[in-house]
Amino acid sequence: MKKSLIALFIAFVMVFSMAGCGGDSGDNYSYEDDSYEDDSYIASDLVYEMSGYWNRFGDLEGDLLYIDIDGRWTYSEPQEDGSMPVTMSGAVLTDDGIVFETDDGSGYFAEFDGSCIFFMYEPFYLMENSIYLSEYDGIWRLGGDENADYFLFENGEFEFHVASGGGHGYSSYEGAGYLVYEGNEDELAAHYAQQDGVLGTMYFDYTDSFELNGDMYYWTE
Repeated sequence: MKKSLIALFIAFVMVFSMAGCGGDSGDNYSYEDDSYEDDSYIASDLVYEMSGYWNRFGDLEGDLLYIDIDGRWTYSEPQEDGSMPVTMSGAVLTDDGIVFETDDGSGYFAEFDGSCIFFMYEPFYLMENSIYLSEYDGIWRLGGDENADYFLFENGEFEFHVASGGGHGYSSYEGAGYLVYEGNEDELAAHYAQQDGVLGTMYFDYTDSFELNGDMYYWTE
């Protein structure tokens, strides 16, 4: 009986001791969701996920965004002489959304969905998921007809020329934009340059033709 009372007393003391330790922790750790309620921890985790080399439009020859795991970033632009100088740099802030702060104190808001960083109103994709968009350069004619509408691809950008009165013309608002490789093999998305929206997705069945919105275009030169 005496031993039972002693054991009961020890158990009673241990319960209150454990409760005391939990109350003094203060690290806001929840075993239920296995995460810290700490902004700096969340920010570091997000920066780590975004770290790496990102190509504008998924083009290996395009502008390059680099994010280090320490939160520093650089932006490089290709030059005609083949060099790639850094034109901007700064730190990535994630306290209130994602902000690319520059070293001169300005900043750019950005979005990140796990596979794409939308930076300065343009999409960037990981280098390992990017391609050489210049491989598609040339004139792609509707039905292969020289008198029909055609696309002109050059360095990842496009112009859509409409056949009219024996010639061709295009609108920089409705018929110009940029090509984007989003990681899907044999597919390019055509985005408008001066308005929101996507012209459509180009499906390349062969190296010399693609389908867009039910129409076939063929490379001619």
